[in-house]
Amino acid sequence: MSKPKLIIFDCDGVLVDSETIAHQVLVDYINEFGTNLSLESALELFRGGALADTIHYINTTYGVKLPEEFSTSFRQRMKIAFEKDLKVVDGVTDLLDSVKQSVCIASNGPIEKMDTTLKVTGLKNYFGRNIFSAYQINKWKPEPDLFLYAAEKMGFAPQDTVVIEDSPRGAKAARLAGMQVYGYDVYGKSDELASEGAVLFKKMSDLTKAFT
Repeated sequence: MSKPKLIIFDCDGVLVDSETIAHQVLVDYINEFGTNLSLESALELFRGGALADTIHYINTTYGVKLPEEFSTSFRQRMKIAFEKDLKVVDGVTDLLDSVKQSVCIASNGPIEKMDTTLKVTGLKNYFGRNIFSAYQINKWKPEPDLFLYAAEKMGFAPQDTVVIEDSPRGAKAARLAGMQVYGYDVYGKSDELASEGAVLFKKMSDLTKAFT
């Protein structure tokens, strides 16, 4: 395709190196209720998904009843961990400095979470208010609605938009939205990303060459 006019970034795992931190907090918390889930299993099962689906899985698979305040408490614990340990994905700042296209974020996570991660990592100024959450429209990846919503708000057509994703769920959502998707191939999901039509890449500098 020709050079895109809009680049939509996923947040967790693409812009900020948050996946291991967040899932370790999740595992530590749910194991307090008698489960025995490993970090590796949590990443395999839940990465790129919605927290509500995670809670439903834990309740039904392990026969536990997580408390009503679980989501709030989990996000509070995660915020503390992010403020202590979160870092930018290697090469992201250079990529954002180099591209001339419009950029935005579209994530399954809530706005408040992204606000924390972007401020902690110093990426907030690159996106301003161009941050979109599945919670705003109550539609989560792999449904295409979030990407279509973000492109519409930014004023671009799907065919002029590319999506940067790290999860098969996100890649599927981009494909269903009629957008080209680039899959960050560092999490052992290359086959699944490729099956959703993603162009695989291993370094953010590869995207600099593609978009500039």
